[in-house]
Amino acid sequence: MKARIACVLILLSGFIVSAQPNVYFEHQPVWQVSKVCAVPYPCIRNEFVNYLVGNDTTISGMVYKKIFENSQGYFSWQSPPPAACSGTFSFMDSLPSYYMRSADKKMFMRLPADTGEMLLYDFNLSIGQALPITYNNFSSDILVTAIDSIYTPYGYRKKFQLNGFASAQYLIEGMGSSNGLIEYIPLMFECGYNLLCFSYNDTSYYPSSGIACNLMVGQPSEEEAPQFDVSPNPFSGHTTLYAPYHLRNASLSIWNGQGQLVHEQHQINGNRCEVQGSDLVPGIYLVKLMDEGKVVGCKRLVRVE
Repeated sequence: MKARIACVLILLSGFIVSAQPNVYFEHQPVWQVSKVCAVPYPCIRNEFVNYLVGNDTTISGMVYKKIFENSQGYFSWQSPPPAACSGTFSFMDSLPSYYMRSADKKMFMRLPADTGEMLLYDFNLSIGQALPITYNNFSSDILVTAIDSIYTPYGYRKKFQLNGFASAQYLIEGMGSSNGLIEYIPLMFECGYNLLCFSYNDTSYYPSSGIACNLMVGQPSEEEAPQFDVSPNPFSGHTTLYAPYHLRNASLSIWNGQGQLVHEQHQINGNRCEVQGSDLVPGIYLVKLMDEGKVVGCKRLVRVE
């Protein structure tokens, strides 16, 4: 009888955990997304976005998390002559861009001016099932073709593989899709999205874990970690990286707006390193410096003609 009661308590405990509100927004999650959109042709808006979770707020009796959006990017064009779409931009939210909550393996959102909430994701899915119509999915033809999982220290997260009607390859429990947090899932001709990285408590778990993510997610603050300088920046032919101390077998990596690794240097010693721009097209990049397995810092790098 005692064993039966214990089993019941364990089952009830599991139910309480699974039904816990806003469990997907715990442990300081951070999303980093790249967006490339025609705005309009032939202009192209290349953008890096971070989604950050803030404090609680109560709306219509429901507890939501404040979601802040920070962005930086640049404009380019698809064909000459150049249109009036050049330059760089950046902004940081002072007010939340969205309000989100999670419950029963679902995520809901509302915009600041909304009077009601919208379904963003439903992770109660099985193989062969179609994704429901949501804020970021207008197609009823996107099917789950396989189910895998991703490890995090706060539990495994299901990874749902999607069929060819989706531009996103995966739907990921608690994280969104491989396109991002709120970005559209179906195929679109004007825009392309990519979830570059997702982290809990300054450690990345998608697309890979730990330092393998190689993106500027959850890096230490300036008070916590030494930084480095890059000069000149913007640069054309070459630039020099200046470290805050003597490096020992360090490495640097440079990533473009599509999350692609475009340049690497290894076995860096001393307090400076020259970076050649011959294999970088004009644009904005992220450069990350690591020394003996630890992140020294990340910087924005601008390559010009």
